[in-house]
Amino acid sequence: MATRSILLVGLICFFISCSIKPSQDKLKTNVDDIFFIEGICTFDSAASMDSITGTIQCVDIVLRYNYSKFNSSGPVTEEEEFKNAFRGNYHVKFFEKIYMDSKLNRMFIDSVAIKNIQPIGQSNPNLLFPCSSCNKIALLTFRNRSYFYPFYSNNSDTNNYKIKEDTINGYYRKLFYAMTDSFPSGLFFQPLNKSKDNNNLIIFSVNKPDINMLKRLLESVRLIQKL
Repeated sequence: MATRSILLVGLICFFISCSIKPSQDKLKTNVDDIFFIEGICTFDSAASMDSITGTIQCVDIVLRYNYSKFNSSGPVTEEEEFKNAFRGNYHVKFFEKIYMDSKLNRMFIDSVAIKNIQPIGQSNPNLLFPCSSCNKIALLTFRNRSYFYPFYSNNSDTNNYKIKEDTINGYYRKLFYAMTDSFPSGLFFQPLNKSKDNNNLIIFSVNKPDINMLKRLLESVRLIQKL
């Protein structure tokens, strides 16, 4: 009798545990085997040669996503803006001012670190070169020395968005929340170790949802690791 009771209790516990697992799984949705998002959501997608695009609906929140190598990264931070300009042509003037042979520019361009961006004030540090039209300063470090590179910026993204950057599970993540209903909110994922098989992911809002619910959804997104 005691053995039967123990067996009965064990079976009850087993079926209870099995019934709990599916409900936990339903708390997140696998979107196209690309990423998970919190909640029970529906989606549709279309694949082309080099990208997958689609729409996700989670209750009353509608999102669009694009998974490809060459998609947009969303609104640009001041650091991103300067980094892009530095790789474009700012590095030429930088290495010229520190008296480095121009033939070595490409070899050392990735060794220059951008520490922060700050507005130009009335009392400025020792600038790398004078610039009357500049309104920003980039603090750069190279070979254990600091340099203050002046430049002009009219970046409006920092006024229109609250932008948060971090890294998670081997990816750079940028969350951006619009300050007004005129712009979409969303997130951008980029692998830290780029290879020919790695794509970027951007997700952005289509409608004007509750911002707290949207933040919860966007912050829940996790890319599915490819083997």
